[in-house]
Amino acid sequence: SIAGMNELGNPDANYQVLMQRQKIDAYEKGGIPSDNMVALNPLIIIPIVYTLAKGLPHTPEPPTPYISSKELKEILKSRRSLSDTIR
Repeated sequence: SIAGMNELGNPDANYQVLMQRQKIDAYEKGGIPSDNMVALNPLIIIPIVYTLAKGLPHTPEPPTPYISSKELKEILKSRRSLSDTIR
C-alpha cells in the first residue's frame, strides 16, 4: 500500500499522499530517482588528501583523573570499613 497507516483512516490524507507521490514520479521521469542519487561534495577532497599524506591523527592519551584529598579520604575510609566488616 502506498499510503501506509492512513489507508483505512483518512481519505483526504490518502489522497494527499498519492498526489505527492505522483508529483515526485512526474518530476523524476527520465532521470535518476532521488532515492538512488549519490551526492559528492568536491570540498571533501581536501581532508582526504591531507589524511592520505599525513595519516590518521593519533588519539590523545586520556587525562589523569583528579581526586581531591577529601574524596581520597572518603574512599580510604570506606575501604577500611569494608575490610573491617569482611574480617
